[in-house]
Amino acid sequence: MNCQFCQKRDYLLENEFAYAKFSTDPTTMGHILVVPKRHVSDYNYLTDAEKQAMHELVDMGKDVLAGIYSPSDYNLSMSIAENPKGEHLYFNLIPKYIEAQNTETEIA
Repeated sequence: MNCQFCQKRDYLLENEFAYAKFSTDPTTMGHILVVPKRHVSDYNYLTDAEKQAMHELVDMGKDVLAGIYSPSDYNLSMSIAENPKGEHLYFNLIPKYIEAQNTETEIA
């Protein structure tokens, strides 16, 4: 039984203490997960270096998304995934897009 986040694969971005990858169940187009490499279940259990590494990948992820999708803004949230090996903390970097203008259609 392995933690889905501890199995290293399909990285979009990576540094010494964390990695980022596109979500397999995205909220919006371009939804990125930023995950500490160490199995940890609470933000308070992260080292300062791990916190800095995760925030660096958030900034880098925003740059990647801006170049690919040009979102209007971003939401950043923290989640904890439950899996067979226990809970694993991660960030959600969710791009936001300006909705298409609502055009009124006349119905005859």
